[in-house]
Amino acid sequence: MRLKDAEVDIMFISKGNNIEYINKQSNHLFDGHKLDGRVAKITYTSQIDHSDVDVFVAFDDQDSYTMFTMQVGIEQRLNYVINAVYQEIVMDYLSPASGYDTKYEYTYKLFKEDYGFLMVNASATKAYQVNESKMLVKSSKTWEPGTW
Repeated sequence: MRLKDAEVDIMFISKGNNIEYINKQSNHLFDGHKLDGRVAKITYTSQIDHSDVDVFVAFDDQDSYTMFTMQVGIEQRLNYVINAVYQEIVMDYLSPASGYDTKYEYTYKLFKEDYGFLMVNASATKAYQVNESKMLVKSSKTWEPGTW
């Protein structure tokens, strides 16, 4: 799902361990099996029931370098993207009646794998697997290597 005004692509949306959305039109964003850019995870937490919706957003390579390496305008850019993503997903994935607290994690490299996708941070201390056929996401805390 491309957000033209924000110049980002929503790659995945999850609720808990369940994947609610996978961007099926993202092949052009990859150079081989590696995303040409970086992914940030945005978490929207309901102020009513405290449930989380996680949105994994892809930034292109130039935007990633400017924001995450050079640290130029990172807070303003992420706040803009958080609001743009909210406007796009509120009716389908969030409750319009609830307020939401937000937080973000950055950045992850994204790779295509046989089972779906793998995201790993630069220091390899945090990672996520997205299983396309099972529509599940696992963090490095909950998976056993080689299970997918």
